[in-house]
Amino acid sequence: MKIEREIKSAEEKLKGMKQRKLEVFRRFLLRCRDCKKVNRASAWIFLQGKYWYSPPSWQSGGYFLDNEWLTCDAICPACKSVIYVSHGASLCSLIFHLKENKLTPKQVFKEVIVGDVEGNARVLQALDQGRLKVTP
Repeated sequence: MKIEREIKSAEEKLKGMKQRKLEVFRRFLLRCRDCKKVNRASAWIFLQGKYWYSPPSWQSGGYFLDNEWLTCDAICPACKSVIYVSHGASLCSLIFHLKENKLTPKQVFKEVIVGDVEGNARVLQALDQGRLKVTP
């Protein structure tokens, strides 16, 4: 039927538009506040922090939750500085746009390291080896 072909065509068009929008965000230019170099978002690494939620004493079973994206960090691909997202204007702007467009850091950044035991160990190892630096 004609209407089914039109629906299929519209769905394919929408899928293509979503893919183009994602590519725009991956090409979003981020400027490092330390080295001042500019790189695409797809070259940066996002560090997703977690925190422990402990329920009231009458309930059992605490669990980890993801930190709000604006309270996370990102690693500059040029100088390897760990930048707090809220302290980087272009990073902060990108995160706001991702939320508005219902996208996640995993879709845009080169890699997302989750702040669990394994992720923290990877970051600490990189710091020890001098592959990362933390600036206040």
